[in-house]
Amino acid sequence: MNTPFVKIFLYAAFVMVCIIALKQEATITLLRNTTEQIQPQVQPIMEQETAAALRLQEKGNWAAAADLLRKNAYANNPKAKLAYAFQLAKGWGVKRNLNAARDLLLQATNYDFSGRADAAYELGKLYKFSRGPDCQTIAFKWFSKSLKWGKQKAHLELAKAHARALGVPKDITLARYHYRQAALNGSPSAAISLVQLIYKTNQDNKGVVEARSALREFLPLIEAAANKGKSQAARSLARLYEKDSIVSADIAKAIFWYEKASTTGDRAAMHGLAMLALNQNELPFSEEKIVELLETSADLGYSGAMTALGRLHLEQRFQLPQKGAITWFQKGIASGHPGSMEEMARLHLKGSIVPKNKAAALDLAKQGAKLKHKGSISLLLEIQSDFPDLSSNFSTLPADKKG
Repeated sequence: MNTPFVKIFLYAAFVMVCIIALKQEATITLLRNTTEQIQPQVQPIMEQETAAALRLQEKGNWAAAADLLRKNAYANNPKAKLAYAFQLAKGWGVKRNLNAARDLLLQATNYDFSGRADAAYELGKLYKFSRGPDCQTIAFKWFSKSLKWGKQKAHLELAKAHARALGVPKDITLARYHYRQAALNGSPSAAISLVQLIYKTNQDNKGVVEARSALREFLPLIEAAANKGKSQAARSLARLYEKDSIVSADIAKAIFWYEKASTTGDRAAMHGLAMLALNQNELPFSEEKIVELLETSADLGYSGAMTALGRLHLEQRFQLPQKGAITWFQKGIASGHPGSMEEMARLHLKGSIVPKNKAAALDLAKQGAKLKHKGSISLLLEIQSDFPDLSSNFSTLPADKKG
């Protein structure tokens, strides 16, 4: 089924426990049985109501769409099952119910209809963002079925799974294959990931040559996406040109693509552009613009920008007041940024700007070390060495960092 809601079926902020024995058994049974396709027997009135509901979804009239879809979803209408599952998963026009959404999608995959692959794909997304020891494995199986049934977009999810060992063993060869297939099907993010994967897994001359070849092959795709306002594509190009690795560093091009991404509201690009400017011998643009970029990025919730602003205040760069560092570091800590944890810990250790408090410094250093932040780990080791009287529980350190 080719409807707009399929394109925006995203699950960005939910947690669902997927390992309930009965539900898991039902899921596995359906995974085995989906080769048996049920032929839909949909009455004309059901088709008309479902079509009308899809038009209402396109207009954002979710409550009215739900009213039309509800009875059809629980009848023999797979299109309605898929459409209503979307609303249940998002909580648009109805009370959010992830289990009901999952059940309807499972049912939809048993029908022979144009949206079968979409239903399997969305099941994969549902399980991918769920919590439980088997969820990633189940997600991978549904993405695989989705691809088998014609959903080419599933190549990207399968590539990520193989590259990051999500539900399957890590397999760089398969990850590269699926990234390439996704890129050939028009995914700029897959093309970028392919280039990066080739470079990261083989950084000798042969690897660099191969990564450059892949970049040349897909550069028109990436640039076209960036020019159409796809911030990830523009930001990725900026980072490529910022560092002398796969391509020769070109700061002018890096700034161009960072600015392109920033205009779309990309908070990471704003931070990247500001940090690029700060790392130049001569600032490529004004101090005011740098501060504005970081403040906007921070206001949009980018924790790295909060830490960067704290450091600028701490160093009193651009005539910024030193005490302003505290506010930004506190915001960074609240957002979970380990750089802010380290900086505030050092301030407490020295009694600079904030009251001297070794216990607070220790606690913040531990928090940063748990996030495997090198600066926090180093500081935690310093505190243990300089203040053996403090109770330094080093079980929080990553195993490879324990001394």
